[in-house]
Amino acid sequence: MKAITITVFVLLIALFAFAHSSQTVALPPAVSSGFEPKDLDRLATADITEVLEPLQNFTVGPDPPRFRPAYLQSNISNLKLPKGFKYGVATSAAQVEGAVKTDGRDVTINHYYLYKQDIQQAKAMGVNTMSFSISWSRVFPFGLRNSPVNEEALQYYDSYIDELLANDIEPVVTLFHWDTPLNLILEYNGFLDSRIVNDFANYAETIFRRYGNKVTMWITINEPKVFCILYGDALPYNLCYPGGLNPVTAPYTCTYNLLKAHAAAVQRYRSLKEQGIIADGQIALKHDGSRPVPFDPNSPSDNELVERYSDFHIGIFSQPIYGNGNYPDRVLDTIPSSILPRLTPADQALIKGSADFYAIDAYTTQIAKTPPNGIEAYAKNISDPNWRICQDVSGDIPQYSTVTGWALGAAADPLSPWLADPSGLLRYQLN
Repeated sequence: MKAITITVFVLLIALFAFAHSSQTVALPPAVSSGFEPKDLDRLATADITEVLEPLQNFTVGPDPPRFRPAYLQSNISNLKLPKGFKYGVATSAAQVEGAVKTDGRDVTINHYYLYKQDIQQAKAMGVNTMSFSISWSRVFPFGLRNSPVNEEALQYYDSYIDELLANDIEPVVTLFHWDTPLNLILEYNGFLDSRIVNDFANYAETIFRRYGNKVTMWITINEPKVFCILYGDALPYNLCYPGGLNPVTAPYTCTYNLLKAHAAAVQRYRSLKEQGIIADGQIALKHDGSRPVPFDPNSPSDNELVERYSDFHIGIFSQPIYGNGNYPDRVLDTIPSSILPRLTPADQALIKGSADFYAIDAYTTQIAKTPPNGIEAYAKNISDPNWRICQDVSGDIPQYSTVTGWALGAAADPLSPWLADPSGLLRYQLN
């Protein structure tokens, strides 16, 4: 069996906080020919509207105040990172690029124009790797596989990748960090429809062909669990779900289609490699979340809850890829097929093995405690708020805290309660 490399991406947020086509554009039926976003003329524009050249002789400023005790720093002062360790920073297109009126984006921190300076700052920090995402909606404004490609957007990413390589920084490219082309949502509700699988695979192949001889590490989809949850509680779909879907079922329909889209993209990538069209490289999907620690290490039910939590937060995506091709048994036993579409034998054959390494955003670690009435009482009651995972959150916000009311570790950012540094538990997570 081929060994799988585990890659942990730690996001360093402090540093980085329609093209003109010569062909006739036939708009898909979902978009009228006279469509224009409301109040477009009122959008803010940045003072900078062209790429700035990099800063010269940039040096890193003084360190910010430390959130951890000094003794922890002294304990690691003599340690060194192993040879080949990828120490880097990460961004995503929707969060940093901006430039709404240049190929369709707004200002944000204006990384679209400042990327050369930002790359110099990253280089001064000593990083050798930079993870970033390519905006699907910038490259394919209409999303559909037979729609125009934005050549100006592709040229921008040409320059971006070349700038990284010129500074000895390895590019790690994410194909999808959630910015779905609007037209695909208008056309068929995005990842709630299986038609997105082929459209995503076509976009992925376009990117592979363009950059596949410069980029050798790829992420298909960033944090799929969080993205699919948004279909249930963070987007206005509760007002306009397509027929047969609702806030409970939509995230699982997304899960099903997203897994197939990932696998279809990997299939295209490997085919291009086998044909010698692009360079040899690696590709995977990037998870998020953590394996919790049991509230009582001697409690069988708390230890069972650790497995259950892991299956629903990570295993629902990782086991089909790295395991037997199907969802974990706990997931299948809890969620009926009317909510979570089952993977067919053909689906499983496509998805199983569709990754060359394992990647996860390691944000924090939580505590798993059995609820008062036991796991089964909640697992069988679909109307209960604790249905599925069946975790006792004791009145806390489960995404942000633990049953003790405190995070496991020092705050990595005091304004982000979900982001904590549980020193000593990274090895536990990797094991």
